[in-house]
Amino acid sequence: MVEIMISLVLGLVLVVGVTSMAVGSRKTSVTEQNLVDVQATGRAALQLITKELRKAGYRRDPELALVDAFPADSAPSWLTVKPFSQAGSVVGRSVMGWAKRGFTVRYQGSGEAWDTDCMGGAIAAGATAWSSLFISGGYLRCWSTGSGPTSNVLVLEGVEDLSVTYGVDNDGDSFADEYKAVDDVTDGSRIASVNVQVRIVSAQDNLADSPQPYVDFSGTVVTPSDRRLRRTYATVVALRNVLP
Repeated sequence: MVEIMISLVLGLVLVVGVTSMAVGSRKTSVTEQNLVDVQATGRAALQLITKELRKAGYRRDPELALVDAFPADSAPSWLTVKPFSQAGSVVGRSVMGWAKRGFTVRYQGSGEAWDTDCMGGAIAAGATAWSSLFISGGYLRCWSTGSGPTSNVLVLEGVEDLSVTYGVDNDGDSFADEYKAVDDVTDGSRIASVNVQVRIVSAQDNLADSPQPYVDFSGTVVTPSDRRLRRTYATVVALRNVLP
């Protein structure tokens, strides 16, 4: 009887050990997969943002001056937010009205089949398109005049926040001298580059052993209780179509 009891205890210890290892291994696997997903989403977000910003100011006729191709406040009549208060400005606030959580670019279509807006809509040769990327409800969304006046689509999940500041060329040498929030930019035609930061969050809760603090885009330390994984990615995009 004693031998049987000892065997049962040893077996129970072995089962508990194997179960603990299996649970720990699964948690590690889930955490690693979420981290891979966060990194992939960060890369995809920066690629999409960079692609849209590099379109800003494109003219089918490169000899056409920016001020002639893109007049001030040439928004469609149904659009309430006017991102471009100066002629020649080609990047500004999101048409959804959130200053730091999105941006709008305007450019002309090339007439090529591959040349589409951020929603995949075709742009006629020489036609001016407006495209906005913005954050709403933890998603990166896209809106464009090329795809209808009220349409917007979800393009990426897991993009928790977005910060945009604008590199202003004060001395006319085509290089940014300082970066400002959109409300502090007095002449949008002087924007030479854009600094973008995105914060990506994992899809699942309770991946970290303890709450993970982070510094938000206003400089405030935030400690969420969800124990999700968060990473911030950043890039600076020069507006190559506005260079002389």
